[in-house]
Amino acid sequence: MDASVAGSGVAADTRDRRRVRYTWALLGITGLLLAAAGLTLAAASPSPWIPVVLLGAVPVAVRLADSVAQLFLMTLVEPVPAPSRLAGPKLGPAMAATVVVYPAIVDGPPDVDALLDCVRDNRDVTGRGPALHLALVDFADSHAEHEDTDEALGTAIRDGLAALPPGAAPVAVLFRRRRWNPREGRYMGWERKRGKLEELVALIDGRDDTTFVHDTAEDRHVVEQLRGVRYLLTIDLGDRLQPRAARRLVAAVAHPDNAAVVAPDRRLVVAGFGFVRPINVPARPRTLFEWAMYPYRPPEGIPSAMQAAFGADEFYGQGVIDVGVYRQVLTGRIPPDRVLSHDRLEGLHCRTAAITDARLVEAQVGDYLHFRGREHRWVRGDTHLLPWILGRPGLTRLRRVERIGMARDLLAHLYPAALTTLLALAWLAAPVAQTGWWTLGVLAASAVPILLTALLPQLMALRATRKGPGERSLRRTAGAWRRSLPSSRRLAVAESARWLISLALLADRGLVAADAVVRAVWRMTVSHRHVLQWTASSRQGRLEPGLWLRVRRLWPASMLAAGLAVAAALLDPVRLAWAAGLLALWLLIPVTAYRLSRPAGRLPDVSML
Repeated sequence: MDASVAGSGVAADTRDRRRVRYTWALLGITGLLLAAAGLTLAAASPSPWIPVVLLGAVPVAVRLADSVAQLFLMTLVEPVPAPSRLAGPKLGPAMAATVVVYPAIVDGPPDVDALLDCVRDNRDVTGRGPALHLALVDFADSHAEHEDTDEALGTAIRDGLAALPPGAAPVAVLFRRRRWNPREGRYMGWERKRGKLEELVALIDGRDDTTFVHDTAEDRHVVEQLRGVRYLLTIDLGDRLQPRAARRLVAAVAHPDNAAVVAPDRRLVVAGFGFVRPINVPARPRTLFEWAMYPYRPPEGIPSAMQAAFGADEFYGQGVIDVGVYRQVLTGRIPPDRVLSHDRLEGLHCRTAAITDARLVEAQVGDYLHFRGREHRWVRGDTHLLPWILGRPGLTRLRRVERIGMARDLLAHLYPAALTTLLALAWLAAPVAQTGWWTLGVLAASAVPILLTALLPQLMALRATRKGPGERSLRRTAGAWRRSLPSSRRLAVAESARWLISLALLADRGLVAADAVVRAVWRMTVSHRHVLQWTASSRQGRLEPGLWLRVRRLWPASMLAAGLAVAAALLDPVRLAWAAGLLALWLLIPVTAYRLSRPAGRLPDVSML
């Protein structure tokens, strides 16, 4: 098979040219925005703080540039054909060679319940196709190799799986032994989820040097069932595949046209796909905060911008993994105790396709305190990728465009911290006469996504009216635009609400992002400890319902607001007048987080189109 066309739907040189142009467009727009901001500030009132402002504005400019570039990708670039799929009787053997796996860290009965619910729900929608549904369980980190509760939790999992109704694919569980990790200073599952998958591939290959426990006849039978498995479908706890999604994912990864082509000298997939992922859609929100973080659902049948433009997408940890590709490309590839968020990095090694009509309902976080803990882990995880971004010797040498994309994602995490810094500079460092303009400029830049998102339905409607290259009917175009106006209005309202809530929580999110980056860099370069620090979801979710917990957790943001208010008042009352509105919101962040995290009534279900 020709590696230039395998599995991509578009010639490799065309695909690469598009990616390079997108990267240069991203860098160019970012540079133009920063240059425009610098020239405007210098012309209005020269200040020694302008270089500091421009440095703080980098994450904001990158986000705006990426929003514009993504909008053009979705509306102006002709999408590449979707990956081919198996159909009919050819799909059956591929499904029979698939195991659905549920990686989990179990820390108590709530984790057991979440695991059993996840297995039951996904087993019901996948039917008899897969060979096995397999829970891969680590017990929570501990200062001892064995805890008194391990046996009871393991028994509860085995009994719960055995109690599932018959009639679909079989279910099983494999547990891993804790291993002493000197860097973490405790016993834990080796390399967490990444270690589970790597050791599972080793079991499939017949190796016996893993930490999986298979001493009983039941466990040995499970290991025997793994022989000959070709695909792993990974699902995280709380998430649920929609009907037929599993078959569509396997049909894509198993098609010969999509077979991965590995460059032997680099051990990277250069054509075809090693991973295939579904489109993640949010579950119905339970709180106003949950709705604000993801107020709309992605449109049905519309590919992601990356998949449409480049014929490949990013991997988010859930989807189908080709076992042979994983073995060839990833086994022993990532150094241990280095990376917490490994999904993106693995996807870049193995190349990922996103299947638009295979959907996975993703559990969202309804409480802000739970969310900020998850966000802290995400930021730390992406900061761990800095050695790959910088191209450190001894690690995989990724392409420049891929490393720029990873840097873009890391800078996106710093967006709240950058906005908070820019507002603080506007209130404390700008010339008094320019305080209002600086403040309004920062707020206007943060509101640009409202306009871009509201334009999306109209631009997509314009694209849909195209009859041929360059041919459009004026009447059809006008009708499509009119039909898209309600969607634009709904999206504008949803994005405006999201923007206001983001501003209200901005100071705390900025502190969380800054703390995560500093901790990650310190642990990577100095202490070399606690890189893999992780808190089980159930433990994060055990939150007191009252306001006092929010006050105890979020007081640094309130103190930051109080400090800025005092400093602005001492410098000039005019500065405080411009800052008063936002600073009042930040002082009340504990109250805002408490109110937003309470169960809400019916919230609007907004579609992007």
